[in-house]
Amino acid sequence: DFTLDKKILPKVPKLTNLMALKLGSNHLQEIPSVFLTLGQLTYLSSVGNPLNTINDSIGMLSALRFIEFSGTNFDTLPSALCGLNRLQSLSINANADTLYIPKDITSLHGSLSELKIYNTVMDTLPDEFYKLEKLQKLVLYKCSLPYFPYHVSKLPALKELWLDSNSIREIPK
Repeated sequence: DFTLDKKILPKVPKLTNLMALKLGSNHLQEIPSVFLTLGQLTYLSSVGNPLNTINDSIGMLSALRFIEFSGTNFDTLPSALCGLNRLQSLSINANADTLYIPKDITSLHGSLSELKIYNTVMDTLPDEFYKLEKLQKLVLYKCSLPYFPYHVSKLPALKELWLDSNSIREIPK
């Protein structure tokens, strides 16, 4: 468990040019805050870590463009992610709880072009979802959506919509 490794963690801030970080399958419940000081980081991946939340200091990663989470335990999309004004792509796969997307996601309206949620139960999207004016690709695969998310019809830049393997019974006319 490298969160307790007193030899490795002090050296992380010295990785000032690090642009990509993958923390797969380390049993982390949170991303160690020392990693949130890497100012050049553009890609962050945490696959197989049961993250419960994201530290607010992730907002200091102003270069962060791509985030990939899999195997998380979020009940709500962490609001700290909504402060990443350059975030272009957010992917969440196999979240353990029903995922609630807060209306704060619309703060990414100027940057988010791709949102992918896989194998994660969702009830709905926020009413303000249509404000994501740059969103070009929306994947809601195996999300148990009970109905067609009508908000998507208002997304001006949307080019790809994936709604495979949900519980949608009717597509609006």
